[in-house]
Amino acid sequence: MVNLTSFSAGLLQNQNNPMITTKFNYVFNLCSSVFICGYLNKNDISAKSIISILVSLLIGLAILPLMIALFETILWWYKWNKQSYQIMPSPTYWTKAIVFITGISDYTATTLQPEQISFLDDIVSRYPVDIVLAEPFPYESSTAQKFARFDIWRNLGFKESPVWVWALHNFWQTALTIWFKKAYGAAVARCIINRIGLPKPDNNSTLIFICGSAGAAIALAAAPMLNELLQVRLIILSYGGVFGSSPGFDSVANFYQLIGEKDNWAKLGAIVFPGRWLPIGAFSRAKKSNRYSVHYTGSHTHFGLEGYLSDRSAQPNQKTYRDLTLETVTKLPIL
Repeated sequence: MVNLTSFSAGLLQNQNNPMITTKFNYVFNLCSSVFICGYLNKNDISAKSIISILVSLLIGLAILPLMIALFETILWWYKWNKQSYQIMPSPTYWTKAIVFITGISDYTATTLQPEQISFLDDIVSRYPVDIVLAEPFPYESSTAQKFARFDIWRNLGFKESPVWVWALHNFWQTALTIWFKKAYGAAVARCIINRIGLPKPDNNSTLIFICGSAGAAIALAAAPMLNELLQVRLIILSYGGVFGSSPGFDSVANFYQLIGEKDNWAKLGAIVFPGRWLPIGAFSRAKKSNRYSVHYTGSHTHFGLEGYLSDRSAQPNQKTYRDLTLETVTKLPIL
């Protein structure tokens, strides 16, 4: 016989016990007590009921982060999409431009990570361009600053969101590029034009995307609108890209997919998106016309110490993982 009132009160009291308190204790205990009190009788709990409760609770706790990440992604999209209508395009004119879209989705970041900055510096030193948009996402940094106050993890006391939360953000961004490809892609294209301006008239201009992970799906979503408005040669250079058979493949001159031997996430992307298996569609057309190509970089993982941009030495040649990525990039006919 269990008194659920006492059981719930005991759970809630845990938040004041310094021996067991963590950042998640209170939330977990509160959800547990509310769920159990609402689901069971007030007195008797059978072993079968307890197992059923625990299974349901675990499922709920697994779904909750997914839903929170989805809410954050939609709110983030709403904010930068709204802002994109309020900004006039840059007066800059260019012939060659690079836009970097990171696949590491910290929605509050206003600057790139050091390894990303170093990688772009190396790229620009090899490829002369007129303008480089080197930011976490092609919107005004004030968008990230405004979103910061809604960031759940920072409100819980974390310095930044955990990496697995970034992975969930990537998942939902990729989903949005599939479910709302036109609306999402048009919004991204509008942000890019606002930031980099327009190509010089009567010129064979080139716009190069450098993308990681879900950044490739975002670039593909924006490609049709950019091709229509700018009439430029679009190139997507993707390291560890995760994407489906986007209509954007019909708008790009070349899509270079860089992939590491240990990058299981990029390999999984080729499996979970059925459009990439089919002999028809934009992705298939890009492959048949040699506009899509795969280039192996070495023993890279999707991210981390052995990631594409890591400055850690790779065995056995002692070159850094970033150097291996750069070597692959420099062999490509980008410009």
